[in-house]
Amino acid sequence: GSRPSLRRGKSNRQGQSGGETITKLSMLIIRKATQDDCAFIARMVMTALHMEIDEVFYPKLCDVARREDTLYSWKRSMIAEVDGNLAGLCLAYDAAHYHEMRTVTFSLLPHLDPSTKQQADEAGRGEFYIDSLAVMTEYRNSGIGSSLLLDAIERARDLSLTPTLLVDPDNVSALNLYRRMGFHYSSEQFAFGMMFQKWNFRVES
Repeated sequence: GSRPSLRRGKSNRQGQSGGETITKLSMLIIRKATQDDCAFIARMVMTALHMEIDEVFYPKLCDVARREDTLYSWKRSMIAEVDGNLAGLCLAYDAAHYHEMRTVTFSLLPHLDPSTKQQADEAGRGEFYIDSLAVMTEYRNSGIGSSLLLDAIERARDLSLTPTLLVDPDNVSALNLYRRMGFHYSSEQFAFGMMFQKWNFRVES
């Protein structure tokens, strides 16, 4: 069969598409994920990577999410809930041990394109890497993505780390969001078969 390449699409690991707007009466909370959230985490990571849920890769990713030593672990995930309903995911972490976590993660995902396993690390020491951000379809354009991003920035500040992320340069809406949130362009980076821009959070002096 074909190998999923984990190639990211135009919305830069943000699995967001049109839908309803949350009303003022809705209650948004952002909480730490638990092991019970692993199926949702796997689904949201695949949404962010613009991959279809299937019977091969999805169960493997669920297994990856259940572990504590992988990039997509529940331990590195924050969940957004609206009125008790799962609405979004921000997967972000201290990237000091990125390479080791990536090695474990990719070894558990044998269907990855082999070239993906040879690419340079996306992040490293000193960075709080915002790996995947995804929002359920019906909760788009309601501020959930911004709220998850703000939470990640605060967690990075607590750890004295710089928030970083990769963004597709053609994704104007994502670029505008990150610029508005205080991120700025840093460099070019090739990952998952295409060229991305690395953006860093502008740390206040």
